[in-house]
Amino acid sequence: MAEPRQPRSRMATRAAILEGLLRGKRLYRHEIAAEARLTGASVSRILSELLSAGIVTEDRSHALHGGGRAGTVTLSKDVWVVGIELANDRLSVGLGDLDGRLDYVERQPAPRGLDQEGFERLLAASLVELARWAAERGRTVRQAAVALPGLMPVGAGGGINPILPWDMGRLHAFLARSLGAVPLAMTNSVIARAAFHRYRAEADYPSVGDHLFLFVGHGVAGVVVNEDAPLET
Repeated sequence: MAEPRQPRSRMATRAAILEGLLRGKRLYRHEIAAEARLTGASVSRILSELLSAGIVTEDRSHALHGGGRAGTVTLSKDVWVVGIELANDRLSVGLGDLDGRLDYVERQPAPRGLDQEGFERLLAASLVELARWAAERGRTVRQAAVALPGLMPVGAGGGINPILPWDMGRLHAFLARSLGAVPLAMTNSVIARAAFHRYRAEADYPSVGDHLFLFVGHGVAGVVVNEDAPLET
């Protein structure tokens, strides 16, 4: 007999729905329920919250297979996120939506051996320019993510890094000050790259099942991608 499924927290339930939308792009409610392994009532409750927050949208013009009408749900294209990456001796700062469209990008040299003070100065200037560009176009940043080579996140303090001899706690605090109230996540470059490829459109990056993803940047790094597991695990 199968063991009873343990109840999930509200945050885990929201994450499961967003995971399904990242994978499926456009889904009916019953498809979300199947993908996230949730009841229809749970999906309706969480979707109501996500719709109110403007994170997802629902289009009721699509016909269901039986001939009736049912809404398809997608991630909102009006949620703007900042991506920051240091890789291959270059700092990249971009702004895009949850569908992967990149509206703004700035890349500039960040030579190997750059100290932390120099990196923070470089990044601060890039963030000022990004903020100016976004304000001129009415873009409100909702989230930010930073990818660094060698980073091993530990709690909320920034983690440790055997490649970059910097104070990760100080860097996390610097980013928090620079981004204000925008929620911030930091991760390793290879994990960020693997996630990017995992959630691209099927036509761009066909599913290959579990696989090893390799990234050549400040050295060579790899991550095992389990296609059935949520991103956070």
